[in-house]
This record gives sequence, C-alpha cells and structure tokens, in this order.
Amino acid sequence: MARDVKDPTLPAKAEYVVGQVYQLKIKKFIKGNETETIYIVQAEGFLGPTESKSEADILKSKSRYDFVPLSLEKEYLMFLQLMLSYPEEKLYVGNAQPWRFDITDVSKVVPESPWMFAIKYFPPQSLDTLLDHIAHPEKIVAIPSFYPPPQQSPLVQPAYPAPQKPKP
Repeated sequence: MARDVKDPTLPAKAEYVVGQVYQLKIKKFIKGNETETIYIVQAEGFLGPTESKSEADILKSKSRYDFVPLSLEKEYLMFLQLMLSYPEEKLYVGNAQPWRFDITDVSKVVPESPWMFAIKYFPPQSLDTLLDHIAHPEKIVAIPSFYPPPQQSPLVQPAYPAPQKPKP
C-alpha cells in the first residue's frame, strides 16, 4: 500500500504497508452511487525501511500494528474515499478515524477504531441520531475537549511584573 511520494503510481522504495482487501456488499449509499459491491483496503501491518520484507516479517508486522479487523457478523456504516494510488482498481480506504461504525444494533451504534478517543467523541447512539447528525451537522453539540483553552492552561503564566526600583 505504501506509495512513492514523488509518483503515487509506484510502490514506495523502503516502506511496506500490509493491506487487506475486503469485498463488501452495499445495502445503501448515503452519498455517492457505486455498484452494489465495492472493495476496500485496510492497512493491517507496517515494515519500515530497515526491516526485512520476508513473509514471516510481514505476518509479524500484523501482530504489532494497531487495527480492528472487519467482522462478517456485523453491519457497518463507513466513510470511504477512492484510493488514488490505484485508480484502475477502484479500491476504497477509510478517510479518517473513526471511518467505520458498527450498526449491527441500530439502537447502539459505536465506532470501531484503533483511535483510543473515538468512543469519547462518538459515544454510543442510535443509527437515526447518527444519520441526523450527518444530514444536519449544525445540530451537533460540541463535546468539551480534554485540552484546556490557552487562557486556562496551567502552562500559560502571566508575565513577571516589571522590576521595581527600590524606594529611597
């Protein structure tokens, strides 16, 4: 999956990203219109420039890489984009974390993501609520960030007072 930065039609020279291709049957498109079957690619391993690219190393890389495998037992809502480095293949990839939501239980839709804060920013909600937020983003109430605003940060200190001249 890793591509040459100067020419994305060519493979990267040093890095190796293990990608798994999944064939998906689509029930409904929220946006866009494709065939009822699409192919998505999920990164499931990485080998850096100094690592060997043997079959054993590729399998080992999958055990170290943080990803959530797709399940045949679940239904998903996915946010995908065309993988530009393989335009002739019409492969899709997730466009941001979390790009996939488990909608098997429509009363409790949850993100599936290796991003540890996904569940905080996308708490369990009904599918209808999530689809309403997609259709009307102006209705979304912002979730407070765990980062304090700059004026409240303990790291931002007021300037020291100007030195005072001693009184005679």
